[in-house]
Amino acid sequence: MPSHKKISRPPSEQGKGKSFSRLYASLNHITNQFRSISEEKEAQYIFLSLLVEQIRVGILSIDQHGKVHLINQTMKGFLTNPNIKSLDELEISDKELAMAFRDAQAGDSQVIRKAIDGKITPLTILASEISIRDNRFKLISAQDIRNELEANELEAWQRLIRVLTHEIMNS
Repeated sequence: MPSHKKISRPPSEQGKGKSFSRLYASLNHITNQFRSISEEKEAQYIFLSLLVEQIRVGILSIDQHGKVHLINQTMKGFLTNPNIKSLDELEISDKELAMAFRDAQAGDSQVIRKAIDGKITPLTILASEISIRDNRFKLISAQDIRNELEANELEAWQRLIRVLTHEIMNS
């Protein structure tokens, strides 16, 4: 069984001579830089993971084969089966939503109505696409727009009441 040394353990400089001391010092410096970069990347990953979980917009990332790579808690709340691993699995439990996700094109926006917890909920679906190292991913966001629609409806009723009040008062 081959033994692999971890890069995190710096080589020893003791008793090897001046040239080896400089070489080991350079290798230790490079090792420390790699460690620092790795720790920074890990911190960024943790930060972005927490950020994705905190936002109130559902986020789903799928590859060109329909495999799920990222899904946050908000998106799971919109799904009948929150443990899906692919769009094919989603299609079994929620054909309409799976088709909306499959058909979503980058830059397009669509509104669908979905039953969630016994209530019809309007969701706006947005999609974008990204390529990372020769892999294409579709990023889909879903947002409950019920509050915005209710606010618009309330505003429309208020305008209608103002117009009717004005007409009644002037007649």
